[in-house]
Amino acid sequence: MSADHTSDKGSAAAMYAIGHRRHPGSPILEVQSPLIAYARGDLAATRRLADSLARTSNDVARSLGLAYGAGLSLVQGQLARAEQHIGLR
Repeated sequence: MSADHTSDKGSAAAMYAIGHRRHPGSPILEVQSPLIAYARGDLAATRRLADSLARTSNDVARSLGLAYGAGLSLVQGQLARAEQHIGLR
């Protein structure tokens, strides 16, 4: 067993942590960070991470940040905010 394996090796957070150790600064991991926060149930972190992605200069990351923010707004019952994220308002 390598040093990257944990007792909770099947969890998304554990796999994300392994990815960060193996590939620090990976843009793929950065766009997945709001999903990991959401899976943990940390909606405040999910919002912060999605908003951060939405402000980046990378078109793909910005699009994903806006989509994550819109999805979170819908889950929280904030239809008007979701529409703002996807450009309907």
